[in-house]
Amino acid sequence: MPTTPPTRAWEVETGKPSREASRIYEQAIACFDKAIKLKPHSYKAWNKLGYALVRLGRDDEAIESFDKALEMKPDYASAYYNKAACYALQRQIEFAIENLQPAVDIR
Repeated sequence: MPTTPPTRAWEVETGKPSREASRIYEQAIACFDKAIKLKPHSYKAWNKLGYALVRLGRDDEAIESFDKALEMKPDYASAYYNKAACYALQRQIEFAIENLQPAVDIR
């Protein structure tokens, strides 16, 4: 039997990513940071960076990343959705709804 629970089950139980998942998200953040240095106007890289930051509980940084993606592409539904999910995880329901509505309207 493994000593570490499966990543997703661990996250659900504890509300935090496992050590393995944290390491992977930290590596992803480093990769997205490099990608953004090479292509600072890559709205997809900013959005994916935000997603990785959310997974590590770095919500303020994630919101900033989603905002950067939306500055570059104001009709990017995925960034609105991810931003809404981040706010929902913080239990900021009004902000979550405010950001979910454009994602629905765009789709």
